Amino acid sequence: MKNDFIGTIPMRAKSFLGYLFQLFLISLGTLFLERIGFALVHYDSFKNVAPLSTLHSFLIGTFMDCSVVASTLLLLYLPLSLTELLVKRNLTKLFYLLSSFLLALIFFVNLVDIYYFSQYGTRLNMMVSEGVQRYAIIFTLIWKSYPVLRIFGIYGIGIFMFINFHKRIFLKINATEPAHWKWIPINSVVLFTFTFFYYGPPFWFLTSFSSSTAANQMASNGVYTFIKAIDQKNIFDRDIAVYEFTNLDSALKGLRAVILKPDEKSESDYYPSLRSFSNATSIKQKNVVIIMMESFAARNIGCLQGKPLSPNFDRLAKQGMLFTSCFASGVRTQHGLTAVVGSFPPLLGSSLIRRKGFIEFSTLGNIFEHAGYSTHFYHNGHGSYGDTDFFLKQGGFETFLDEKDFKTWHFRNELGVSDDDLFEKIYPEIWSNDGKPKLSLILTMSNHAPHELPADFIESHPETKKLDKKEATFLYSDYALGKFLDKCEQHPDFKNTLFLIIADHGEIYEDADFGFKLFHIPALLLNTSHGSGTFTSICSQIDFAPTLLFETGYTGKFNCLGQNLFDKNYRAFAFSKDYESQITLCEDEIAMQWDMRTNTPKYFKIDETKHLKLEEQIPSKAKIEMKHFAENYLQAISYIYRNGRYRLDVHN
Repeated sequence: MKNDFIGTIPMRAKSFLGYLFQLFLISLGTLFLERIGFALVHYDSFKNVAPLSTLHSFLIGTFMDCSVVASTLLLLYLPLSLTELLVKRNLTKLFYLLSSFLLALIFFVNLVDIYYFSQYGTRLNMMVSEGVQRYAIIFTLIWKSYPVLRIFGIYGIGIFMFINFHKRIFLKINATEPAHWKWIPINSVVLFTFTFFYYGPPFWFLTSFSSSTAANQMASNGVYTFIKAIDQKNIFDRDIAVYEFTNLDSALKGLRAVILKPDEKSESDYYPSLRSFSNATSIKQKNVVIIMMESFAARNIGCLQGKPLSPNFDRLAKQGMLFTSCFASGVRTQHGLTAVVGSFPPLLGSSLIRRKGFIEFSTLGNIFEHAGYSTHFYHNGHGSYGDTDFFLKQGGFETFLDEKDFKTWHFRNELGVSDDDLFEKIYPEIWSNDGKPKLSLILTMSNHAPHELPADFIESHPETKKLDKKEATFLYSDYALGKFLDKCEQHPDFKNTLFLIIADHGEIYEDADFGFKLFHIPALLLNTSHGSGTFTSICSQIDFAPTLLFETGYTGKFNCLGQNLFDKNYRAFAFSKDYESQITLCEDEIAMQWDMRTNTPKYFKIDETKHLKLEEQIPSKAKIEMKHFAENYLQAISYIYRNGRYRLDVHN
């Protein structure tokens, strides 16, 4: 039999199923060894990863490997077996040769992945295409930076062993066994089962379980991520705006001119927004608490000329820096998170969070984590909604608390527990007791449909009975916020803690207002180096991340598209996007609303109450400059996002 290695065994034999299963197992074993190699090479990245998370990574990795190996064998077996049935010729040896080649390629990709992660902080993706385009430079850098000969030596030994195992199990197939067409569907179904296609796409969501990028990426498979990256590119081309108005170099240069200040220095040509504060001082690190209030629109904020439904916020506004012309970047909570935590405006599509699997965001979480902070997210609703959990965990938030973590509560509905319950539970959590400064991101939920209130609050606040449900829940959210911050003021570390109170988005109202005040939101900073006062210049949610970094004395690198609001060269503007395709740019008391479907911008004057007035007397030069600025900005961020230039590995 061993001398008859000429492919005489038909693919329709019963014993071929056993051969497929053994081949499947040794392939998984090889990939498992490569995953161990990944962990050993990146041992330092796993020092602070919990053992259970590491085991979790290996378990998910096994699922990923099953999908890749079984899919490869299925896509090879099905056409060859059907061809063999039709042409009446034995193609078993061809299957053996092709499967050896394809599996060897899979192993090579995952071996390369170990070092690709060192450079880019991710598994293989579409950035590989850039390496192909610049192969001379890339290959030189690889040769100088990595142990290429050792890698090929290890790979050669591994492939030699694999081929020998493969040949042994191939030669054990019963050559005298009769063939039957029924084994084609049986073998195909068995392989299809292990592809896990039925799990529910996109499968890579499984690999976003941890705040550790290393643990998440080790759980993946380079072939899978590369193929999914190709699919993601198709999604980008279909759903994500690809803006190409002008020369790319000009667009990137224009973006840098806006965000890079004289007191900052660029840290990378590859990452256009990666920079550091050149005049930063390593002061005592402050705790940071970001309170993102659900639908906390300016229309109901008394000190912003809205309805008098915010007595507590109005009172607190006198103690800190109130931003009277702050605009939300989008219209959903996911948009607010992307902007405030990621300092990236959600102008390119409906949900950039859901596409983060291969173009991960740099966020305040991983930036502060690198600076020695412990990082935490607290929410009284469903943390999985809108893929918030995936986004924040990949973005460096170590702990994640949501409604399922509340064992007791005063009030609960289908969305979760009340804001009061949230603030009461997390109060002891936000104060550092482990010697580390702490970043706490708090997302409230009560001011959201169905707009229900705790009975005891209604009883103690009879005025709510005269308000509609939306106004009553807004008043309650303000009450819970004030109660929480009053308690925080009594803590000895309060003065050493920066508090940002900001809305996730506004609320649509006043149809005659062209939808503009939808974006007007309150923003308040407590305990900054600038004390109390009023900041009247136009600003955006994306500007608070670099502002917080500067106020904490952060001295490292950071990826942010926003500006430090307290920089003397701050340029006042804000971009916002509605539910459809309209982008609004506010700048110098002028607003441009640009419908990207019809490519028809309209220009308005912004009055002192943040209303729009259609104004025909705006100078043509101002209109041209405004549109040119918007084109450069949109093209630059579109390029940065689609090409992975806003990543987590900003400290490498």
